[in-house]
Amino acid sequence: MLSSKFSGEKAFEFLKEIDFPRRTGSVGNKKAFEIITEKLEKFGYKIEVNKFRYTHSYVRELLLYKLGITIFFFLTAFLALIAYWSDPISKIIFLLISIISAIITIILLLFNFFNRINHYLKEKFLEELPSEETYELPEASNIIIEKRPKKKSDLHVIIGAHYDSISINFNFLFYTIIYLISGIGTLFVSVYYIFLDIFLIGSTSITMINYGIIIGLILSSVVSVSLLCWLNVKLKNESHGASDNGSGVSILIELARILKDFELNFNLTLIFFGVEEEGLLGSINYVKLNLEQFKKEKIMMISLDTLGTSGKLKYASGHGLKKKYSPELIKKLKEAADQVNVKIIPQWLPYPSSDHAPFVFHNISATQIFKNLTIANTVQDTIDRIDINSLEETGKILVQFLMNLNT
Repeated sequence: MLSSKFSGEKAFEFLKEIDFPRRTGSVGNKKAFEIITEKLEKFGYKIEVNKFRYTHSYVRELLLYKLGITIFFFLTAFLALIAYWSDPISKIIFLLISIISAIITIILLLFNFFNRINHYLKEKFLEELPSEETYELPEASNIIIEKRPKKKSDLHVIIGAHYDSISINFNFLFYTIIYLISGIGTLFVSVYYIFLDIFLIGSTSITMINYGIIIGLILSSVVSVSLLCWLNVKLKNESHGASDNGSGVSILIELARILKDFELNFNLTLIFFGVEEEGLLGSINYVKLNLEQFKKEKIMMISLDTLGTSGKLKYASGHGLKKKYSPELIKKLKEAADQVNVKIIPQWLPYPSSDHAPFVFHNISATQIFKNLTIANTVQDTIDRIDINSLEETGKILVQFLMNLNT
């Protein structure tokens, strides 16, 4: 069986070759590009390089939202608390201003959310590149190799992995927590202060007022710390990105090696995406360039991202409130896993954060295979965390998946 030829050791050996920070625009990122293309050329592949630039025209706008949310939330909490010790007239004035500040905070939160979603869906996925460039990333590249069948086929399998890495100045779990508190927590506490302010205006119960103030102090303290951390998130080039996503790249390289001389009766594209970490820009660009052709084909896309570590192997089964991914693709993926005796479990995602996202938003069949996310985007994402057997298990699933389609 071809799946038995997939070598986790060889994948790991390649991972060693790109064991350095690889943020887009850095020397490391360019070096990784050269190593990947050189390896594929040695295998005998004809390489297509898709160079692109991309702009976020709304980055400064989002920063202003962040600052506005933080300022008005602090104002809401501060006015509500000092009103407690103020004379009756000042108390009412402070509380009314606090209510207005809370309402403004909520409005800014909603604008921030819907502005992100609007640009995420429309500017990034569905429309052309923005005409006004206010923030520009360095030039980047997707590395693409293709295998075409002798007879024409409508089936087109795309397997991708991003080769850039990035680090943030917080632990991944801590960053996730402050991100959620900064959004959901700020919204909840702002609503709480509106009710608290209204209660303080009309209530004479000292006990209830004291309880309300104490709870407000605790909640606002937690949210305030989260907001300050949220404002202080910085992107760096310090993570070696062994799991995220040297693992996916190494699996894809080994897949390319064993498939080089194997005849397939469907179209296969292996693609190494650029700039995933700063907005899924490589996959977005690739989908935009090929969307019309994709409409004529039956696409199955798998993103390999954050693999190789301990823990359960997972596939993305859907995201958001109701977006369910292709039952046919997932069924075939699970069948392949069963055939090579590897357990893979479903995971519903709050939002798609890997290179399958642009495909999903165009209703193209796609999913992500991944593992433990806790060290992603951190300096703890090092090669000593990688398990060779884990790389091999994922690779064998993919090979079996392809062989099943080839029958």
